[in-house]
Amino acid sequence: MEKEYCVKCGKETPYTKDVPIDQRDCYIEGAGQLCDDCFIEIYG
Repeated sequence: MEKEYCVKCGKETPYTKDVPIDQRDCYIEGAGQLCDDCFIEIYG
């Protein structure tokens, strides 16, 4: 299955595209998936 990538830096995340967004960490509705580092950088 195809992996998701961070919408800010492009780093591969641990999630595949078939994982529902409500079961993911660091997913921002309307923006997409962030990696842990970018999520912390933006949201503290």
